[in-house]
Amino acid sequence: MTKPFLIALIAGAVALTLAAILLAPPIMNAAPTEEAPGLMTDEPVWETPLVGLGWGAVVDPYELWYDYPPVVQKGKKYLPTTMSFYQGKEYRGRWNKCRLSIRQAESSNVYGAKSGTGFYKGAYQFSDKFAVGMGWVIQKSMREQGAPKEQAVQIGAELRATPAHRWGAFWQDWGFWTGWDDGKGKHHWPNTRRHSSCP
Repeated sequence: MTKPFLIALIAGAVALTLAAILLAPPIMNAAPTEEAPGLMTDEPVWETPLVGLGWGAVVDPYELWYDYPPVVQKGKKYLPTTMSFYQGKEYRGRWNKCRLSIRQAESSNVYGAKSGTGFYKGAYQFSDKFAVGMGWVIQKSMREQGAPKEQAVQIGAELRATPAHRWGAFWQDWGFWTGWDDGKGKHHWPNTRRHSSCP
């Protein structure tokens, strides 16, 4: 082996070693630092574990949740639109005129309405007991429509814990359609139904 070849070989080895050191990813320090404020608490980075989708891909499970509006509605409560905000599987277009008559008679189209006694709430004047029941039924319906279990349980619990007049219009409309049950639940609105376009 010649001297120039030996020098070239050593120089190449040194160059490769330096390149490996310079291009290596930084070693992560597990201890919290000012450079990593997210690690300053004992809170986990994710509230639930990340999940794999087959090919080794890891996905935040919250990205798999359906895009529902917030349960609690802030801002404008008078919404006289004729369109139902909910148009899922319980919705029946043939009953929409009836729904509008009931909503007008019950609350004058005010989703934040409360009765004088405070017993009935929202655009359709749900009692607290009725609203809790609709929270359970909506949770079940969400699961049947493919929403992840965790999301359905979370939204169902929030609906049951929130007075109906604070529900967003989407959720109040869903509650109406669920309670109306294609006409089988019309007994829930016996007084206003008699003075409406409902049968």
